[in-house]
Amino acid sequence: MCQSHAELLQVYSKALAVFTATLEALDAARGSVPTDEYKRLAKYVDQTNVLVTQARDKLEAHTLEHGCFPLVHSAEA
Repeated sequence: MCQSHAELLQVYSKALAVFTATLEALDAARGSVPTDEYKRLAKYVDQTNVLVTQARDKLEAHTLEHGCFPLVHSAEA
């Protein structure tokens, strides 16, 4: 794995952790916070999901272009 791949993987992992935390916060807030606050949290979840998708896309693009780390391991490998 090259340095760029490692960095992109780290960015993706951090984005995924933030998304997971915001999703858990949204779930915990359901029914216990005012509607406006819930909508604000839901919007933040959507924003963090976009960041996860962008980070994953960059990681996948790098992997396909550079070929330094396979995304899928075949059963024959």
